[in-house]
Formats: sequence, structure tokens, C-alpha cells
Amino acid sequence: MPEFVVILETTGPDGEPWEQVLSPHFTSEVGAAAWRKENKLPDHCRIRPVAGIANEAKALLTGPVQESLNQKWQKGDVQALLEAVQKYGYFHEPLPLWCWSAVHDAALKLSMYEARDLNEAFGFDTKGRGRLKDRNKQAQLQWQVFIICEELRNKGRPVSPDMFDEAAETAGERFGATIGKTTAEKYYYAVKKELESLLLPASG
Repeated sequence: MPEFVVILETTGPDGEPWEQVLSPHFTSEVGAAAWRKENKLPDHCRIRPVAGIANEAKALLTGPVQESLNQKWQKGDVQALLEAVQKYGYFHEPLPLWCWSAVHDAALKLSMYEARDLNEAFGFDTKGRGRLKDRNKQAQLQWQVFIICEELRNKGRPVSPDMFDEAAETAGERFGATIGKTTAEKYYYAVKKELESLLLPASG
């Protein structure tokens, strides 16, 4: 049975087209459309079959995405390992060697009592995650704010403090979120950075 998702159509740092899945999977386009309406997303958040997206994502997964995640892991971003396991598991793909090595090393530390828990075994610093309430709010809202900003840009608004002020106000009207223009700007560039990290893996 085919499945459908809601996607955001946007552009990468060089103006290239880019798509980001926003919704859970639905067994019908009607279900996906209802979710889009319930979450007050605009019509340019299109509905696409999962199968086509999966094939495109697999191609990225074996190329730029894998390289980007590997580089993040090498630079000490432990979350990159969990993200890789999540993505490869989702597509039923074998883990790349660097993922297996990282998990193997952590398991060895635990079995040899060189680490007290999983956080220590993987080198995960829970303090570095900041205030969970603030981070949770950002995780829930940043894509919504990004979509609003893209809507404004499509209407000809330049990226500016005024645009972020309007985006913050719109987010309040649509989602009951209380944020200011500085927070809207922070959310917008957080998503831009995420997209750029997938499209343009850092060199070196």
C-alpha cells in the first residue's frame, strides 16, 4: 500500500531545489492533506509518495549525508552517530564502518568497565544540551518558523529584522507561540544550517 508525506519545498544555499519531509507517513493523500490543514501549513508544503522520496534519500545517504554525519562525529558531535543509526535503520541500510566502529568502541568500554554508563561510553555530554524546555520549544517550532519565513520571502520580503518580526507575529497567530524576532531569526538560521550541512558537507 502506498504511503504519503507532507514535504516542504525550499532551496539550498546555492539556490538548488531541496525538499524536507515534515509529517508522519499516511496511507492516503487525504490523510496527509488533513494533517497539513490541522498544522496550518501552506499549500506549497506538497504531498508526495514516500517511495519516490525514499529512493532519493537513499542516494543522498550513501553520499553527502553520510560524509556530513561522519565529519560531525569526528569533530565530537555525538548526536551525529545517533542520527546516522536512525537514518540507516529507517531505510534498512547497513551501517557504514565508522558507525559500527563507534558502537563497538562504546560497547567495549562498557564491557571492560571503562565507562559508567552509555553517556560516558559514547562521550555524550548532557550538560551541552542546554535547557530542555527551550530546546524542546525550538525543536517543535523551528521548522514552522522557517516555513513562515520562506512564505514571506516568496512574497518578496527581504531577509531582515522586519521579516523576522513578522514571522514571530505569524507564529503566534498560527501556533500560539510566544517568540520575538531574535528567536525567529535564530530558528530560521538553525534550519538553514541544517540544510546546508546536508547539501554541502564541510571539507577538511
